[in-house]
Amino acid sequence: MEKEKLFQLLIESIIQIQEKYYCRYDGSLLERPFCYELYHQFSSIQGNDGSLILSGEPSKNLSCTMNRGKYPSPKYNKDRVLPDFILHKDLNDTLPENQIMAIEVKQLYNINKANLENDIKKLQRLVTKLHFDYGVFIAIGMTNEELITKLKETDKNIYKSKDKLYFIATKNINIHKKYLSYYDVFCDKQE
Repeated sequence: MEKEKLFQLLIESIIQIQEKYYCRYDGSLLERPFCYELYHQFSSIQGNDGSLILSGEPSKNLSCTMNRGKYPSPKYNKDRVLPDFILHKDLNDTLPENQIMAIEVKQLYNINKANLENDIKKLQRLVTKLHFDYGVFIAIGMTNEELITKLKETDKNIYKSKDKLYFIATKNINIHKKYLSYYDVFCDKQE
């Protein structure tokens, strides 16, 4: 599936999530219910096509398989790289070309410099070491402008695979640019 269709499917899934599933009466946001609903909406919209599977919080066994049975790799033996979601062909397929998208999700009140850098580093490892085509960070309850402000606080040196990282702010997703690239955040034009 081409990039634009993948992102269109992901964005449409996010748009379909109603706030009543993840927003409390006091305005606080719940990440896990949002993720459950994202999984449900993605599966519903994709329908019978089923060429790709969205897996939530894949287990260490999955990661072992995906790294040719050597997870964590020797370089990262102190890290557990378990994304919130992976979009791939299936749980048993270890071919790099079938590892499509790794997704991290954070709600507005948990997005600070340290958490954001940690998730970006995790996405970096997934796109470089486990060969995912894209790493996507979803910010629940933020606008593009708010997300850009937070991203600009991060250390630019952590961005190694600039062409593979994307950011989605869920607030006002119908109105603004649907997703942001590294270049949308840090540059006027590509470096």
